[in-house]
Amino acid sequence: MKIKNLISLLLTLVISITTFGQTSTAKDLIREGITFHDAGQYKKAIKKYKKAFEIDSTNVLVLYEMGYSSYMLKDYDGTILLCKKAIHRFPDSKTLKQVFTLYANTLDVTGKPREAMDVYDQAISKFPSHYMLHFNKAITAYNLKDYYEARVAFQASAKLNPRHASSVYYLGIIEDIFGNKISAILALSRFMILEPEGDRAQKILPFLTKQVNKLPAKKTGNSNTFTLEINNSRLDTMPNEFQSIEMSMSLLGVLGNALSGIEKKQKKTELQDFSSNFKTIIEMIDGIEKKTEGFNSEYLIPFFTQLEKKNHTTSFTYHINSFENKIKEVKKWIKNNDEDLKKYYSFAGNYSFK
Repeated sequence: MKIKNLISLLLTLVISITTFGQTSTAKDLIREGITFHDAGQYKKAIKKYKKAFEIDSTNVLVLYEMGYSSYMLKDYDGTILLCKKAIHRFPDSKTLKQVFTLYANTLDVTGKPREAMDVYDQAISKFPSHYMLHFNKAITAYNLKDYYEARVAFQASAKLNPRHASSVYYLGIIEDIFGNKISAILALSRFMILEPEGDRAQKILPFLTKQVNKLPAKKTGNSNTFTLEINNSRLDTMPNEFQSIEMSMSLLGVLGNALSGIEKKQKKTELQDFSSNFKTIIEMIDGIEKKTEGFNSEYLIPFFTQLEKKNHTTSFTYHINSFENKIKEVKKWIKNNDEDLKKYYSFAGNYSFK
């Protein structure tokens, strides 16, 4: 009995060691494949992945990596087959997040964006809290000019990852396309906080400044005529939750211009106007007794309301302009208000989105 037990134990150890060696070898082959992939040698990478799969056919990562290298070789049919195989064989694997994304991207580049949308929906049903699935779906919908679907998906990705700049960037663009002035301002202001420098910021900053500063009505030429911008070309079929505020801002502009004719008014700079107008917008939003449900009320409005109440609006204004080195006004303000800026950074960096 002792000899039989010893033989049995030795056999178990041999099998365990062999299995461990195989698993370890498969992992080594995957690593080698990834190295080849990163070097642009996709065919060599695929050979490594195939050998790894022969050793360990329970590793979903092999199928994903093989599919990714096939994608880079523009073998889109092969990529789709590998993605389908991974989804079918490993329905509970977390790696399917990447597999679904690869699958949908492949459908998108092969001219099947509607099918890609279906794949994203399938993926989101399995991984609803993975923000990149919502974001990628939103990009596909955006490219299809399905702006309603894109808006919902961008909002979902922004709520799941409040510091994802691209989500609010595209959301702001969509709101502007729809003709929702204040919704666009809020989203693009949040974007500028998250990404105050770079190509996108350089394009958005002057646009955002103009949008905020043109909300109040302006005097036309030397006459006593004031121009109220009422957005009749609004494309969104959903109600404009900020319509009353847009009208109020216009009327405030009329009042301000009228008073300036009675008493001498100190001329403000463009940035001072922006800060003042932005502050007024947030105060008006906060003053609305009945707030509607939705992304703005749950995500953007609480953030900017707190920013205003803690007196960070001016710091916010100069921060988003701080990468425009040609503006002497900005350099001077930052030099003289270092402590205020630090408090603003602390607020923006540590704000907790519920």
